[in-house]
Amino acid sequence: ALLAAVLVGLSAPAVGIFLVQRRLALIGDGLGHVAVTGVALGLVVDRTPVGVALVTAIAGAVLIELIRSRREAFAEVALAILF
Repeated sequence: ALLAAVLVGLSAPAVGIFLVQRRLALIGDGLGHVAVTGVALGLVVDRTPVGVALVTAIAGAVLIELIRSRREAFAEVALAILF
C-alpha cells in the first residue's frame, strides 16, 4: 500500500499539470460520469459492467478530444456535452 501511495503521489501531479495546461481539469469528473453510465448500460444489456464502463469511458475521451481538436475554445464545451 505504501509503494502504491508513493507511485500515485509521484505520477498524479504530472498528469494533473498536463490536464490543467490543456484546460481539461474536469476530465476525470466527466469520464467518471460516463463510466457510471457504462456500468448501468452493462447491467441493462447483461454484459460485464466494468468492461462496458471501460469501453464507454474510452469512447467519451475520444469524443472529447475530437470536439476539442476543432478549436481550443471548445474544451469547456466538450466537457459540458459529456456531462
